[in-house]
Amino acid sequence: MITRTSGWAGRIRRVVIVAAAAGVVGIGGAAGTTDAGTASPPPSDPEPPTPRIVGGSDVDPPGSYPFMVALVTPGDFQFCGGALIAPTWVLTAAHCFTDGNGVPTTTPGDVDAIVGRDDLGTTDGQRVDVAQIVIHPNWLIPPNALDSDDDIALLELTDAVTVGGTIALATPADIGRYASGQEGTVLGWGSTLPTAPYNESQTLQEVDVPFVSDADCAAVWGALLIAAEDVCAGPGPLGEDSCLGDSGGPLVVPAGAGPWTVIGIVSFGVATCGAPGIPAVYTEVAAYADWILANIAADDVPTTMVEQSTGQADPTGVAPISFTVTFSEPVLGFDADDVALGGTAAPTVATVTPTGTDGTVFDVAVSGIAGSGTVTASVPAGAAVDMDGNESLASTSVDNVVIYDVTGPVLTTPGTLTVDTDPGRDGAIVNYAVTATDDGTPAGALGSDAPVLAAGQPVCTPPSGSFFPIGVTFVSCVATDTVGLATTGTFAVVVVDRESPAITDPGNQQAWIPAPPRGPLDYVLPIGSDNSGSVRVECTPPPGSVIGIGSLRVTCTAVDPSGNAATVSFDVVVAAPTLPATGGTTVTLTIAGASLLAGLALLRLGRTGPARQLR
Repeated sequence: MITRTSGWAGRIRRVVIVAAAAGVVGIGGAAGTTDAGTASPPPSDPEPPTPRIVGGSDVDPPGSYPFMVALVTPGDFQFCGGALIAPTWVLTAAHCFTDGNGVPTTTPGDVDAIVGRDDLGTTDGQRVDVAQIVIHPNWLIPPNALDSDDDIALLELTDAVTVGGTIALATPADIGRYASGQEGTVLGWGSTLPTAPYNESQTLQEVDVPFVSDADCAAVWGALLIAAEDVCAGPGPLGEDSCLGDSGGPLVVPAGAGPWTVIGIVSFGVATCGAPGIPAVYTEVAAYADWILANIAADDVPTTMVEQSTGQADPTGVAPISFTVTFSEPVLGFDADDVALGGTAAPTVATVTPTGTDGTVFDVAVSGIAGSGTVTASVPAGAAVDMDGNESLASTSVDNVVIYDVTGPVLTTPGTLTVDTDPGRDGAIVNYAVTATDDGTPAGALGSDAPVLAAGQPVCTPPSGSFFPIGVTFVSCVATDTVGLATTGTFAVVVVDRESPAITDPGNQQAWIPAPPRGPLDYVLPIGSDNSGSVRVECTPPPGSVIGIGSLRVTCTAVDPSGNAATVSFDVVVAAPTLPATGGTTVTLTIAGASLLAGLALLRLGRTGPARQLR
């Protein structure tokens, strides 16, 4: 029998002192007891106490956690917590009942379990004697060393609890529910002060704490202290944490809209509860689910398993959704009222049909589903009884979550995109972003808690990175989820040509009129080119214009289909050829005051007569 006194002697959360700078870890007592097994006060701490379980609050409304158990001495001293997992079984921590060497110091007669009593100053709820204490066989704390593994125990009660309710056990399938960054709720009547002098709470406290990854936890505590069977959490941003007196109490998470699930058991932490950057360590229930069930089943209590039925599509858009409930032995009294439905899809109707004739397997068809989301099914403790009248345990599961999806994905397009042509090209390579979500889950974020998109979604034509020609091109997109529901959308890509054409400069030119004083204009035209591949050249005055002798300015403009233009101007000197009035030996053409040798060295006119004009 352990020795207990009033005050803090015997109130337990294993206290571990961490010399962080030196990387040294040691035990500050064993669960608040001396090696001889006599309870000792927790080590003092130089920091002043701060009113802040730590940083939590009274459970509100009272009775929110009907599975919570206070473990007390016959003299009403509360020293640890626990969770009711079956009408006659309590889950708690092994160190609540051993000394610093792992040697049992407590007999069943030293402990009573109180269920349904948030305020320990009242007589609410039910008080039950303990029939046996089952400590994990591997639980051991060698002298001057810490082995954090297997800090778990079961208490079998002499009578079944008839008030409150039980809590579901976590299984390996629940690991995603306590990943780093998510939150759990820890419960207890431990100290609300983080340092000595510690106090005790008469009213059950609750506080949310963030889960911490194994790697981050091991970086603080050391790899030898943090086992695969541990889960770490806290402290919260304001120092929220479990503390001395909370040992054995549950760390829980909600199962969607369904029942709570116990994830961890308060095991150990530092003397300064809520110290920044130092998480508390909890025994990971999922790692011991088989051990727990084996011990309870040895007492001939029916166990319950709920799973998706074989062949049930997941995700699916078809109701009803089928689950299979399997009891470890034939049971009586199981019907639709014994199925707890949950999930974000808010199902409301369960239909139970026996499968076979031995009374162990039942099909549960779930319907009355409000919309897309998750659908879960579970079975609370006491849902059925075996042939000896033993009530069944709360169900466990590996996969009792089905995604129900009747809503197509949400497709987000960029709207009309306007881009300029690439230099020298009749279009542009255009990159764009189109996203899709399915009930709030990003594309590719596969998981078991929400509908998701099929691989490679969304699909757009033409795809991002394609070459788009000048003008308007419509892009068509479709997003399809894993159920086959599709959402389509379109948007426009407008490629604008702002690049001016190129035009050659033919330079100043000379021309003449064959029949003065006026005649048609003729000159060498400039050449236009454009990135679009199409251009027209217009000149003023245009070729063929009737003009007189003299000098004039010609302006030519190259214009592409988008209206971009380039111009060039040049001079054209216009004249008419002339001949001498009588014969001579040489013909000279005078053009705008200049002499041009006609190439006739001796042009003989052959006879006299009127002057002839060359034609």
